[in-house]
Amino acid sequence: MNIPNTIASSQRTAILTHLQLYGSLTTLYAREQLGIMSLSARILELRKKDFPIVTHRTTTEDKAGTRHREAKYVLFNDAKEEAPTSDQTERDLDNANQ
Repeated sequence: MNIPNTIASSQRTAILTHLQLYGSLTTLYAREQLGIMSLSARILELRKKDFPIVTHRTTTEDKAGTRHREAKYVLFNDAKEEAPTSDQTERDLDNANQ
């Protein structure tokens, strides 16, 4: 039996490693696969350490087929790079269609 490590620092390391490898992490996945019950608390701690993590709300089914609202946390790889504005995105799409 593999017992998950419940030490907060180990959980933060596991979360950060997963985010760096896969880009995002959901609440249900963290509970079912990583054994992390308080994902939002660990994410808050990582944000306080200046990791650029944003939250998206999604709806997912668990293993039993029950639908849940959950959080999907996404790590931005380069905090210095700003997301494009809607105007920039529209210009890029216009240029691609020409």
